[in-house]
Amino acid sequence: MKRFILIIAFLALIGCNNVGKTCPKPVEDFITNLYNNYVFNYGELDSIACNFSPTVLDSLRAAYDKEYCDGSPAYAVWLFRTDQNGSDNESIDEIKVVGKDLYKVCLTDGSTPCTCLMQIVMKDENPVLIGFKTEYENRVIDFMRK
Repeated sequence: MKRFILIIAFLALIGCNNVGKTCPKPVEDFITNLYNNYVFNYGELDSIACNFSPTVLDSLRAAYDKEYCDGSPAYAVWLFRTDQNGSDNESIDEIKVVGKDLYKVCLTDGSTPCTCLMQIVMKDENPVLIGFKTEYENRVIDFMRK
């Protein structure tokens, strides 16, 4: 019986192993680059398309097309933030590991706090975003993999 309890405790520790750990450098660099060069400032997302799953890219493209209907090959990067586009007060406040392949980005967009839960896996030593969920005020934008 004692051995069974030890095995269960060990498995529980393994399951919680990533929570509270420091974000891996490649993931932190990807998130920081995404926000600083593409979300807060408008760079061409195609240059980092390899860091997104095809499903996420298709969803961002479809959301852009739905909003603007202009046929441009562009992406709705505003879905990673609040409606405060163009604010001078934009910052990533913290990146936390909250589970296996799950990272919570806490940011300030204007005066509005926002969180973006990102599901990022490593493929060939590169981070790949496979889902995300942005929350602020009473709004939820959910593109998490089910």
